[in-house]
Amino acid sequence: MTAVLAAVLMCGAVSLQAATDDTLVLRLKWWHQFQFAGFYAAQAKGYYAEEGLNVRIEQGRSSISSMDAVLAGDAHFGINDSSVVLRRLKGQPLVACAAILQHAPDVIMSRADRNIRTPADLVNARVMLVGEQGRALMIAMLLREGIPHGSVEIVPHTWSIDDLVEKRVDAMTAYATEEPIQMGMRGVTPALLRSIDYGVDFMATRCSRPNTRSSATRNAPPPSCAPVCAAGTTP
Repeated sequence: MTAVLAAVLMCGAVSLQAATDDTLVLRLKWWHQFQFAGFYAAQAKGYYAEEGLNVRIEQGRSSISSMDAVLAGDAHFGINDSSVVLRRLKGQPLVACAAILQHAPDVIMSRADRNIRTPADLVNARVMLVGEQGRALMIAMLLREGIPHGSVEIVPHTWSIDDLVEKRVDAMTAYATEEPIQMGMRGVTPALLRSIDYGVDFMATRCSRPNTRSSATRNAPPPSCAPVCAAGTTP
């Protein structure tokens, strides 16, 4: 598998011994859905078995991020986003193994009738933000446009588009592949702000693993990222 060999070179010579001894836990960043199709396909087609791996894919949980699950030793690998870089900058021992989506699907979604067309239209708006990446993308976009991020009222995300549909907030972070479709099904036309259109482009759906022996499940050495993470890029 070309993708696996490329990942081996990228990740370096990390021993596979720990990965072959026990079940490897791969924690997704969100619920089971098509976004993670590469991992499901690798399991169904026996790619993991070919590498001598027994992989258990667990869906994400709103109560704990996949990165925290990895750091706590509850998972060997976590599917996350560019916030793993922020965590690393804060000194947390995480290693990014693969960037499966080359561009973040995060967008700022609003009702089209609210007339939010540019970042400047977010001034004095009430915006629901989720996660470190969603916040970083929006703030970076505002700063890029010379807009103080303090001019936007940021509120916690409720994970419900009802707040936007019923106009309790003016905008919210969303995935371009999901919530806009849900809005349309509710009979509300969405409008989207994409940070990439303003020079802010993050990679997304990263696969990461711990970088220390103590943080790995069962105190095993950190497993190699190659066969597990590269599977997410398998067609």
